[in-house]
Amino acid sequence: MKKIKKILATLMTAVITLGSIICYSDLSISAKEGDTFSVNGKTLKVGDYFEMGTYFDEPILWRCIAYDENGPLMLSDKILCMKAFDASGNSESGSHGRALDSGNIRKTNGSNYWGDSNLKDWLNSDADAGNVVWSCGNPPDPEHLFNGYMPYDKSAGFLNDFTCSEKNAIKTVRQKQILDRQEYTENDADNYHIFYWIRVGYASIAPIEDSLQNYDTAYCEYSDDKVFLLDIKQAYDLYMDFGDYLAAVPTKAAVTDVRANSGSSMAYVHEWSYWLRTPCNFSRGGCNLRTIRQRSDAEESFDTYGSTANDSHYGVRPAFYLDLSSSDITYGSGSASDPYGINRTKPITSTTTVTTTETTTQTTTETTTAKTTKETTTETTTAKTTKETTTETTTAQTTTAAETTTEITTSSYNNENTLIFGDADGNNVITLNDAVFVLQKILSSTFELPIEKKSDEWFMYIDVDSDKNITARDSALILKKTHLNTFEFPAEKKYKQ
Repeated sequence: MKKIKKILATLMTAVITLGSIICYSDLSISAKEGDTFSVNGKTLKVGDYFEMGTYFDEPILWRCIAYDENGPLMLSDKILCMKAFDASGNSESGSHGRALDSGNIRKTNGSNYWGDSNLKDWLNSDADAGNVVWSCGNPPDPEHLFNGYMPYDKSAGFLNDFTCSEKNAIKTVRQKQILDRQEYTENDADNYHIFYWIRVGYASIAPIEDSLQNYDTAYCEYSDDKVFLLDIKQAYDLYMDFGDYLAAVPTKAAVTDVRANSGSSMAYVHEWSYWLRTPCNFSRGGCNLRTIRQRSDAEESFDTYGSTANDSHYGVRPAFYLDLSSSDITYGSGSASDPYGINRTKPITSTTTVTTTETTTQTTTETTTAKTTKETTTETTTAKTTKETTTETTTAQTTTAAETTTEITTSSYNNENTLIFGDADGNNVITLNDAVFVLQKILSSTFELPIEKKSDEWFMYIDVDSDKNITARDSALILKKTHLNTFEFPAEKKYKQ
């Protein structure tokens, strides 16, 4: 079915190209999922996962989504943060001084011009906090963002926590950049990129399948980029090759940041809308951009409708091309759980040995196997030494000697755990306690359910009515489950399909 859609879209594009020609996209063949390429003699494939760079003190997970004339195209697996594309402001040193009405709409709503946007500046900066240079002259501070939401004028640049070798692995490439219909001109440019939309009920949507239109010959320029956002063509290709992977959820760190800085009760595991770098030409003014919109349960396709540039309610899902000549694979197998490391040392998650000279009686242990009175395998839940060292142990051997050596093995807490729907306390049994915990979560967005500590996927198991919200109805359904064991949550039915 997807192949048929792609053929039809290509035919439609060919028909529309009879208009005047402003610039052409490069003719290239992009490798699809499963196709291979090589990094320093190691065979990799499109669809593999990689780890490179750090944001919010966590390694960034990327996925190779294509291989074209620029090399491997890498896309962040999840939305990393919420930021406006560009702030409003009166500085006319850049794009805010042009477009319709001498840029007055941009001065109020921000600019949809990628070249000097705040988001491009931030994504490509390694400056310390407060030192990012804003090329348009309008910083993304609270006064110039919609409702003052999620400012980042005092933030460090996105690349600030990348090592030098990681930054060297990011290739500078020249890419086609669709322009606003009135960029550099007082009237509509000839053959500006067509924005196709339809009315569905009371909503206006722009389906991803119909998003390219006259893309190949549309009004454009070329931009030199390192870290960037996908444009509408790259997003379209991603959908055709990877389907629902076009959808994205925010990282847990991104959710924590939004909650801490905006008071929002934003929940992890929700699909979230995120920016593309392509202007949205459904109206004049130079302030609207295409996005990948958050879908409802009823939607099978993706909506690429636009939003104003200074709105911070949209996510950032960065992309870059990997420079093969400056890259080395240092660890991993390429899966999401064991990604390839690029120019970095593998995070220490394996066995570590800690030696203490004296253990106190405040050590609590659970014995799993005992061979002799001198050799016991224990699982330690709380430990305190005279040096006030706290350790968590899965395997240990204790002796009667004065010096005790404890071997610590750390692993992901959800590798072996089986989650069940409605189990808010994570004990694998549905009880009244689970319903009470959910009510506490509703009353306080800062309250953390025990299941949140077990898995990043907790939300789908607590949203038992599958409406993408945690509400009193979820608590009521969990309570019903405690009295009627045969009752099946709507979410259970959905994920069985």
